[in-house]
Amino acid sequence: VFTGLDPNYRGPELDVLAESIEEHAASNPEAYDVVCAFQVLEHVPDPLAFVRAMLSALRPGGRLIVGVPYSAGLMTRIPNFIINLPPHHLTLWNPSALRALAAQLELADALIEPVPVTREVSIIYWMGRMSPNFRTDRLVAHDWKWHAALAWAYVAGSLLDRCLSVPKSADPLSLLLVARKP
Repeated sequence: VFTGLDPNYRGPELDVLAESIEEHAASNPEAYDVVCAFQVLEHVPDPLAFVRAMLSALRPGGRLIVGVPYSAGLMTRIPNFIINLPPHHLTLWNPSALRALAAQLELADALIEPVPVTREVSIIYWMGRMSPNFRTDRLVAHDWKWHAALAWAYVAGSLLDRCLSVPKSADPLSLLLVARKP
């Protein structure tokens, strides 16, 4: 049995509540064996407070599972890729950032693993592979080369995505943190 949370939810499905994790945790303290958020943490303005609220809904000894995009993955190589920029993604995550989060929250048995690229996001893998590497610390630039590179990455990535499978050895696009609440 699961309970889904989405403060903006308006659908008819069962077990999805239109409330935030903070609201839900306040009325359900230590109620769950597992609390998870997949591809959510990078969207919230205060990730530490968000995970603290998740932990308050988790019983002692329960598992926290968090999935985030990998900032060193191919997605950040795609120039001007709006899906990976504010206001869509507010934070960038790597293994060090996840370890720091786990340490700050005093989580036990923290394990950080790469998530294999799935069919649902394979176009991003191919776009990243086809993007020119401008070797810069910037993710965005108002420059015709950057705009053209994004268009090229999309066209070439779309073609490859239709024709090829992602190799099993592909660099991950996401990371998974699994830890235990002490």
